[in-house]
Amino acid sequence: MKNSNTNPKLAFSGMMTAVSAVLALMMNFLPFNTIFLLIIMSLLICVVTQKAGVVYALCTAAATSLIMLLLTWQYAAVAEYVLMFGTYPVIKYIIESKINNVKTERTVKTLYFAFASVLFMLAAVYIFGGAEFWGEWFSKSVVIPYLLIVVMVLAAWVFDIVLTQIIYVYNRMFGRRF
Repeated sequence: MKNSNTNPKLAFSGMMTAVSAVLALMMNFLPFNTIFLLIIMSLLICVVTQKAGVVYALCTAAATSLIMLLLTWQYAAVAEYVLMFGTYPVIKYIIESKINNVKTERTVKTLYFAFASVLFMLAAVYIFGGAEFWGEWFSKSVVIPYLLIVVMVLAAWVFDIVLTQIIYVYNRMFGRRF
């Protein structure tokens, strides 16, 4: 039985959590760059997934989510991180490493994007106090919630494409497969 030393992996994921915490704190002072900062934090999860593994990446995402909840007052950004930017790099890695069929990969990713979109909309309505705003929109038309889900899924696909390209560049520069 091989006994591997996990201390470097733990230290690396701790450092990435600290960098993510600094980026989360920057969201308070640079609110116009929230999506950009979330994408950078997502890239850090990709690096942790490659260097330390899935378990450490999930722990880093969970710790970052908790730190964001404590440090930032932008709770919608915390929900975006929890539902998409923090967890999706790990889910992307799992989907792409376990499923070899491109159509099945796309279907599973689209289902995840739709599920995350519905959860985000429900959180926006019931948790973040947007019931008055969203309730007014939803009462005007039955199509609007479904249209918002489609728009959010398309935006998630753009994020997936950008993330794939950045991972490709990272792998070419550092020679490690994602």
